[in-house]
Amino acid sequence: MTVLLSIFLLSIVASFIQRTTGFGFGIFIMTMLPFLMPSYAEATTLTGLLAMSNSIYIAIRMHRYVQWRRVVPILCAFVVVSTLSIFCLLNSATLLIVSGHCGQNRPECDFSCSNWLFA
Repeated sequence: MTVLLSIFLLSIVASFIQRTTGFGFGIFIMTMLPFLMPSYAEATTLTGLLAMSNSIYIAIRMHRYVQWRRVVPILCAFVVVSTLSIFCLLNSATLLIVSGHCGQNRPECDFSCSNWLFA
């Protein structure tokens, strides 16, 4: 029960920091949460879920004040760039893991993002 109380209190302080400064929820809570959780991965996952719920609450509460004409183009650009970046990172990471020795300038090892992006 003390772990749940500690997580609750950390979340309250992190939410206060987030609302005061505009960022910092994850930074603050991850300074102590890994010591309370069984693994670092669980602490990271819980931090993401708590931060998302905090952001959703604020978005629902303040949706009337959002200037959607300014936000939509930014969100669209974010989705496109994020998708390309994730694809590029997954592609290069997979190839590095599979090949393991592609430093000899061999054509079969030339798998950069420019090959599929600008082809």
